[in-house]
Amino acid sequence: MFKEDEGKEILTTEDLQVLLVGNRFKLDCNHYATPGHNFANTIVIISLGGGKIKTQCSECYQGY
Repeated sequence: MFKEDEGKEILTTEDLQVLLVGNRFKLDCNHYATPGHNFANTIVIISLGGGKIKTQCSECYQGY
């Protein structure tokens, strides 16, 4: 499941899918997403640095 790289655990896309599928998330854009559901919003995860992230759906994402 996890690989180690320089002491840090690394998740694969498959690992992330197992963690996310079936859960409902309220995104920072105030929309909801349920990964694995046929009508789910696409989740965009933006790394802001310093361990912080921002989440948006594909409808609200405007890029950087």
